[in-house]
Amino acid sequence: MKTFNLLVLLTIPLFSAFEQTPQGGRPSGLLAFVAVADDPYNAFWNPAGLTLLPKLNIGLTYSRIYDLPELKQLSFAVNYNTYWGKMGLSFDQFGKPEYYQEQQILMTYAQSFGQKLSIGLNGGYRTLYLLPTYGSDYSFNMDGGILWKKSPKTRFGLFLKNMISGTLSRADEPISPSLTLGMAIFQNPHYLISFDLYQNLERIYIEDFSQFNFSQIQPELLIGQEIALWNYLKIRGGINTRILLMAGGFSIQFPLICVDYAYHFHLELGPSHFITLRYQPILDHE
Repeated sequence: MKTFNLLVLLTIPLFSAFEQTPQGGRPSGLLAFVAVADDPYNAFWNPAGLTLLPKLNIGLTYSRIYDLPELKQLSFAVNYNTYWGKMGLSFDQFGKPEYYQEQQILMTYAQSFGQKLSIGLNGGYRTLYLLPTYGSDYSFNMDGGILWKKSPKTRFGLFLKNMISGTLSRADEPISPSLTLGMAIFQNPHYLISFDLYQNLERIYIEDFSQFNFSQIQPELLIGQEIALWNYLKIRGGINTRILLMAGGFSIQFPLICVDYAYHFHLELGPSHFITLRYQPILDHE
């Protein structure tokens, strides 16, 4: 049955290669994270958020998508301060080479401009392996993010993924770009609510991105909430209203080390699990 599910998964258009996939236990539990952006995995959600983090933070994540061992995901992220700004290095591996595997390495740079505005950029190298009959392929890409702190309680974010991207050389297929707009409201130190609007830009263009197709503007709305029950325990949940994906999770904070767990439930494909260990001192709003 698992093998059958995997074959079905690889033949339906869930997402294009290197499209946005969940990264990190805390962001995956919220789903809407572009304006929250205060996690070691910011490179995958909004690289501008690196400016919110302390001097050094590290994350290590294991995920199992749709509870299939063939779709396991391993990722690592480290971010640190330099004289020139915040810099980061991230790595992600999704799937198994016997079926389908993606790998990506991202270098991130972020800088603040005043007290309210931050901008971040990713430069990435990505490889794809799809069954022995296809072999391997690669692409270079660049992502961009903006974070605007309107007030101590409200932030807005923008993440443009694959804004500059090559093609998968063997198939000459462009990597799908996407745009996410986000808002996060920190009602108090114990509660936050966040909203993201996600749009795959490839779907709204036709004829090699030369014409605009308004009928394909169908953004996904993602909503997340997080509650701090105690200083060491948080619970969270989220929903994607378009594909009926529900998420939940929790964090347990130890001195300097935090354990994050997230659970996704897709109505058609079943559950996914994400667990992260991160070194990240408690931030002011936490």
